[in-house]
Amino acid sequence: MARPEIKNYQELKGRRISITQYGSAQHLVLLLMLKKWNMRTDHVQILQVGSSPAMLASLDKGGIDAAVLTLPTFFVAEDRGYRIVGDPITMDIFYLQNTLESTRNFLRKNRDGSLRFMRGYIEGIAYFKKNKSESLHVMRKKLRIRSEQERDNRYLEQSYNLLANAYNDIPFPALKSVQTIIDKIAEDEPKVKERDVKSFVDDSFVKELDSGFTKALYGR
Repeated sequence: MARPEIKNYQELKGRRISITQYGSAQHLVLLLMLKKWNMRTDHVQILQVGSSPAMLASLDKGGIDAAVLTLPTFFVAEDRGYRIVGDPITMDIFYLQNTLESTRNFLRKNRDGSLRFMRGYIEGIAYFKKNKSESLHVMRKKLRIRSEQERDNRYLEQSYNLLANAYNDIPFPALKSVQTIIDKIAEDEPKVKERDVKSFVDDSFVKELDSGFTKALYGR
């Protein structure tokens, strides 16, 4: 999101763009956007500001020109007239923000427990999608939205709708997103580029549950 007078990404050159901190998901997304725009990091000023609300406050005060915001803050920013300059979805940028990670050794020794964990994870996605009221209550707590004003309730619901649409019913590993990470690491460790993306994922647990179990969750 950028100040209203910044109409496109070309006008970001020389501007101050904020992220939460170096190494964060926002930082990675910004680097991926800059690469997509054929821009280098020295074409902009990257500042560590903190949380999304802190970045929005800095935008309001004129301390920065643009920021990589998360929900629900970017809905608030849009209402205040800030402009969407880049969106990973429309730019076909794939990246990993939330992952489930383990070692192959652990999975081999704890197959049953890992499968039960994955079953609970998939059930959680189904619950989130099928129980909107309860899920909104949890989101309000986690996002620290204390106000009951109509505007804040709208931001909360917009956030829920975005997530409900983004979460796949059956969470197979996103190979394109893993490839993005491999490509990024390969900038410093070229040998990683030789690895097959599939060697970093294990979809056997999801495959095992992608049958009667998931169908029963959604009444199919």
